[in-house]
Amino acid sequence: MVFRFLVCWVFLLNTVCLSAQTLKGKVVDEKTGQPLAYVNIGIVHARLGTTSLLDGTFELDTDQSIAADAVLRFSMVGYTAREFRWKDIQQEKNWSVSLQPTAVEIDEIVVVSCQTKKLRKIGKRIKRMPMSFISFSSEELGAEIVSKITIEDNQETHLTQLWFWMEAAIKDTVFFRVNVYADEGGQPGKELLKENILTATAIGKGEVAVDLQPYHLKFKENIFIGIEYIHPTGKRTTGSLYFAGRLRKPQSYCRYTSQSEWTKIPLINFGFAVEVCQP
Repeated sequence: MVFRFLVCWVFLLNTVCLSAQTLKGKVVDEKTGQPLAYVNIGIVHARLGTTSLLDGTFELDTDQSIAADAVLRFSMVGYTAREFRWKDIQQEKNWSVSLQPTAVEIDEIVVVSCQTKKLRKIGKRIKRMPMSFISFSSEELGAEIVSKITIEDNQETHLTQLWFWMEAAIKDTVFFRVNVYADEGGQPGKELLKENILTATAIGKGEVAVDLQPYHLKFKENIFIGIEYIHPTGKRTTGSLYFAGRLRKPQSYCRYTSQSEWTKIPLINFGFAVEVCQP
């Protein structure tokens, strides 16, 4: 009989805030005034957060117990993050928040042609029913899970493909954002991407593949790569959502929302695999 090991994040469900008040607003580009979708919004170091919708609007369920000096943070790849003291904004109505685009130096794009023999895989690609499962630590928009990818000998490594196994007892399309972080002392650190990598799947059960070639991702040091739970309507996915895991030395982390702290996952790793090219 096949034994399935399921990591349940019950201990993370003791949130600091209960829904009693709703902060509503809209996030826009400071220069163009255009709405910004999928902006990460949340109380720093707390398990309270969400993401903006396609029209830039957001709703954040809060509670009066939030400390007056707590910090609400808005962040997204390609923009300078903004922070506000809770005591200064908790009474805002139809609040408009503008984010300034960051001046990012774009690396010269070099198209790399990899022969099959130069492609290799890091991590174990799971193509069948896994022995173990893992899930997000919450059902909140902005919840994340990442796993470490080791790059040997500081060799320039181009990421071409990402795979993970999903099993979802849902009928709706599931939306994710792929995130990449620097390895800082064995934990996820600085965000390394310069643009959003969004993906959606309705497979329900099976392998999810994400083509990374259009983003020209190249690294020389260890990274953490993973997925963040998003949804264009702001509605949480109804039904269970699990991902394949591997029983080995833990090198995976999760966080409750995008602005909360990372927590190391015990006993099991998220079953990511990436295809890379080392020309």
